[in-house]
Amino acid sequence: MRAIGLVVSAAWLCVACGGGGGGGLSDGVGNIGGGVCSPANQRGFVFDTMQDWYLFQAQLPGNVGPNSATTPEALLDLLITPARDAGLDRNFSNLTTITQDDAFFGEGRFPGFGFGFRVLDGTLRITQVIPNSPADAATFRRGDRIVAVDGQPVNSASELSQLLSAVELDASVDFDNERLVGEGFDPYSVTVTKDVVQTVPVPLHTVFDASAGAIGYLDFRSFIGTAIEGQPGSGATLDDAFADFVAANVATLIVDLRFNGGGLLRVAEELANLIAGVPAADEVLYGVRFNDARSNNDEDVPFTPIPNLSINPALVIFITTSGTASASELVINSLGPHVQTEVVGSPTFGKPVGQSAFDLDACDLRLRPVTFQFVNALGEGDFFDGLPVTTGCAVDDDLSRPLGDEQESMLEAALNYARNGDCAVGPSPAPAVMPARVRPDAPAGHAPRYLGVH
Repeated sequence: MRAIGLVVSAAWLCVACGGGGGGGLSDGVGNIGGGVCSPANQRGFVFDTMQDWYLFQAQLPGNVGPNSATTPEALLDLLITPARDAGLDRNFSNLTTITQDDAFFGEGRFPGFGFGFRVLDGTLRITQVIPNSPADAATFRRGDRIVAVDGQPVNSASELSQLLSAVELDASVDFDNERLVGEGFDPYSVTVTKDVVQTVPVPLHTVFDASAGAIGYLDFRSFIGTAIEGQPGSGATLDDAFADFVAANVATLIVDLRFNGGGLLRVAEELANLIAGVPAADEVLYGVRFNDARSNNDEDVPFTPIPNLSINPALVIFITTSGTASASELVINSLGPHVQTEVVGSPTFGKPVGQSAFDLDACDLRLRPVTFQFVNALGEGDFFDGLPVTTGCAVDDDLSRPLGDEQESMLEAALNYARNGDCAVGPSPAPAVMPARVRPDAPAGHAPRYLGVH
């Protein structure tokens, strides 16, 4: 078996989490030709590709072969177990279908309900609702509690995730929820039908303090193709947002990545170039590093300004959580050597590696093994424990307020830093320009898995 037409290009690389904190794909792939779709061929495809391209070659077990498992999924699990145990491949390498991956990373479409959730104070709370999704139509709101599904009480995020994943497309589910009203919660019940959800990568962008020292705010949810190309129902593009930031003479930019688990490298490049393409033109944006046998594919990608859209900020502030992963981390890590970069919220997930996509066409099977690590211009990229927050800027997500609300805790802290160099609540004097600093290369603390959108 051989991969056809594999060249180093951001087009066929992905920097998303797979099984860890999001999904991932590329624009192009290595194709393994036609042939019979047999279990043996699928296992051989997985084994041969991993032996050739897997980044963590030293971690591949020597006692595992193509016939060590009965399914390609079980074989892949055996192959990545040592790297997973070492904290290097936390189920990032994964198998999926070509059809599903193309639908999501090209068009931002996936079967689901359209809301995210997490546990807060022992209860399941809705963190985000995708515009025009079934959950949005059912009036789900950020901050609502989920009490029961089809009359069955749910008490953990994993339990709810399993219940929702098992629901078939077009099937309906009864939710018993509670909504925060004043200082209490009012119950409500609603029926929601699972449907194909259109992801909205840029649901909100705005400008604060437009009269003096304009501060741009970008809520960015996913590094998918529609963030650049657009599509009916997918909302504004990154270019739309930055055209408004240019018009407002934005000097400080806040990028909200609290729910962004990664995606395509070409979209990460677009965002980085929109932010720092002017001050860092022709300097190294990021580098990709493959295993020793594939090191001829290593590449350094330069910053390239985007005419009439790239800004020249004095300060960039990222809002992050443990759900901030992969392509999001690449952008944060890559900007550090070139522009003052601060982080508000909590440490990121910790995924400084990415996947290439390999297809077994006859089976509609796509293997996305971890094949490369990304580094910034200083060679920094070993943040498997996540990128740290700026000192004094550790803040929790405030589910009592909508995203974009100036009094929502994370955004409020970011605005305070933009205005006076301190995340703490206090007076807001004229915008301050702080001296540039370089991000430390050894963040501490393990970032736990963050459940995504269903």
